[in-house]
Amino acid sequence: MQEASEGTVLGDFHDSEFSKDGRFLVRTDGPDGKFADLEITYTFGFTPLQQYLVGFPGGRLQALSIAWDSRPSEQGGQRRFHLYPNERIDHQDELHWTKRSQNCITAWGCCRRGGRIFRRPCLPSSGRRNSSPQIRASAMDMPSPYAVPAARARRGR
Repeated sequence: MQEASEGTVLGDFHDSEFSKDGRFLVRTDGPDGKFADLEITYTFGFTPLQQYLVGFPGGRLQALSIAWDSRPSEQGGQRRFHLYPNERIDHQDELHWTKRSQNCITAWGCCRRGGRIFRRPCLPSSGRRNSSPQIRASAMDMPSPYAVPAARARRGR
């Protein structure tokens, strides 16, 4: 996980409306379903896919549902890649990029502080990082890798 910059963002944002004044912006629907220009603050990963994170109040980092395929173009890469290509996911869906299942803390259990990445438990009710050493999370508090498939099964997908 790195701060978004010319040196860390692998995606080609130059031929689109995604960059402005050295920042990387994406126009997408937010938590209320309304479209807005949001700043990509961090990148996550680099090969074969690089995901983009948008900062929200309270320290949340939300992973967009669009990633960059960083493989060479001869291998089908160098393009935007939708993580749910055949699904219509609106702001009310639990798989929407602004929901808890797409939160960096919930999905990967990581946080960034002082240039280093730390793995910390999150507070299950908020999805925010737990930086207090007095609060310990059990394995039951951590998100299950089966949470997203289970949510789909409940919806009949």
